[in-house]
Amino acid sequence: MSKLKVLVALLAVIALLLLPTAAFAAPPRPVMPAVFAGTAHLDREPVGAGVTVDAWIFGVRVAHTTTLADGKYYLRIDGEHDGKIVVFHIRGIPAVPVQVVRSGRTLHPLALHALTPLPEAEKPVGLTLRPEEGFVTKVSGVGFTPGSVITITWAGAPVTTIPVEVIAAADETFVAVVVPPTAVPGVYTIVARDAVGRRYQTTFTVPDLTGPAGPAGARGLTGPVGPAGAVGPVGPVGPAGARGAVGPVGPAGAAGAVGPAGPAGARGAVGPAGAVGPAGPAGAAGAVGPAGPAGARGAVGPAGTDGAVGPAGPAGPAGAVGPVGPAGGVALAIIAIIIALVAGGLAFYFRPKAAPETV
Repeated sequence: MSKLKVLVALLAVIALLLLPTAAFAAPPRPVMPAVFAGTAHLDREPVGAGVTVDAWIFGVRVAHTTTLADGKYYLRIDGEHDGKIVVFHIRGIPAVPVQVVRSGRTLHPLALHALTPLPEAEKPVGLTLRPEEGFVTKVSGVGFTPGSVITITWAGAPVTTIPVEVIAAADETFVAVVVPPTAVPGVYTIVARDAVGRRYQTTFTVPDLTGPAGPAGARGLTGPVGPAGAVGPVGPVGPAGARGAVGPVGPAGAAGAVGPAGPAGARGAVGPAGAVGPAGPAGAAGAVGPAGPAGARGAVGPAGTDGAVGPAGPAGPAGAVGPVGPAGGVALAIIAIIIALVAGGLAFYFRPKAAPETV
């Protein structure tokens, strides 16, 4: 075997080792589809031609077809849906029976039946009072947001209800009992409003229970005399009487008291000036005056010489040794082994041959 053939064989071995295992895996086996066929009925009668028949799995349409003239249909569902529940629709209406997909069979005969849903009657909305007149009433509401708190007012003001908190049910209705907050006769407006603004109103009458006046009764007997009343208050002073006659002259009165002293007389003239008096003693010494301003600043002295350089500081500690890096992966180890095998083989075949011995 030549050295070139040996090298080619080693390279082929390396290529086989590096090929992925999936390259040798067998291809997946295809799953056969499930086929349904039969007659589609709507309202107990076979449908005509061109009516849609659909297959739905978990809310996703997985197959679609249209019927032939006699209502026959043929529907194929991929095998990937094996074991799942399928619901068939005729013209968009759910049909029976419901089936489980079983792939691998050639045909599943199946007759489908669906009923057209009846139109939903319009639901009345608003408020209803039972009774509409009196001193207590039951308020029934329709057309309110489900789960919303209902606020009921009487003549524009909140009113107490039973229950205290009224909440609309899932069918958009509520029921509450209301007692009028007044007994004054009249017609009052009741309003119900939900949290999103839906509002309906009606009226309630508080009746007048006052009857007509009866006829006057016969006059009763005269009663006994009552006790004397209390003394009344003093009346006002009457007018002054006429002036009487002048009486005789009376005796002379006693002497009057001495009158008060008269006012002081005018001030006299100023007299002549007196002689000059002796000089007074000397006054005390005055306080010391404030200090004078500071003198001018002296000249700046010469600058000092530079200081000597200080000794060098000690050396810092050595840094810590870093962690050892992680080992290589298995792939690197395999490649290293393969390279070593190749290098050994090449070295073996390219080694120098010994000279033949002479006899």
